[in-house]
Amino acid sequence: MREALTPIAGIPGVIGTALLSADDRCLTSALMPPYEEMLIERVMRGLRHALVTLNVTLDSEQTWSGLYLRCDGGHLLVRRIGEMVMLVFGQPTMNVAMVNVGLNVAAMKLRVGEGSGVVPTPPRPAAPAGSGPIPRTSSQRIPMPVRSAASGPVMGWSAASTTAAGVVPRTTLDVVLRALAKQIGASAQTVMLDELVALGLAPNNVPFASYTTMIDRLAQHVGEPGRRTAFVIEAELAGIHTATQ
Repeated sequence: MREALTPIAGIPGVIGTALLSADDRCLTSALMPPYEEMLIERVMRGLRHALVTLNVTLDSEQTWSGLYLRCDGGHLLVRRIGEMVMLVFGQPTMNVAMVNVGLNVAAMKLRVGEGSGVVPTPPRPAAPAGSGPIPRTSSQRIPMPVRSAASGPVMGWSAASTTAAGVVPRTTLDVVLRALAKQIGASAQTVMLDELVALGLAPNNVPFASYTTMIDRLAQHVGEPGRRTAFVIEAELAGIHTATQ
């Protein structure tokens, strides 16, 4: 279980994270002093009481699934995963979007772990192959060069281009493309570019804010549920790896 917390704990600005049971016992954690498991359990009991009270006040039949609090001193994210609950504490500078990606990955890891105990590990991003600038219009597909079958496909762009702040690096998108190709084959290039065009994006201008949306859309093209989960875990872990560099 602790392995599911590791990517989140490594995101800049995260103070600590913990996984609790349905009865608010701390199952595992990645915390630093003065944060302690006993204190986290007490916090979760108070939060659960507040959430139940809120449900009654709103006369809602739906149970809560998560909570996000932003305070002067930082952030608190609570995510329900089956019968378990994950808490993440962060500094004011914490990248909330990447923590949400990390929570998605953690949830899938825990569910996969319940079934088989095996979670795929993404490869480290490889250096991109330069190709010329990419022409792009709303009615045209963006041409992409192809590496040898051994190394897999790679997105096409100018080798001299640089990654702007808040934009997903091209090497990370290469990892996503290869992860998709492992699941659906040679059509991965066309699928990925079509989805980027549908989102109004280009391979050299995918903001981190759109990363999870892009992955969700790509995952819809993977028919078998196990393969779809494997792709999403690999792709989103690549995004977390990028955010922690």
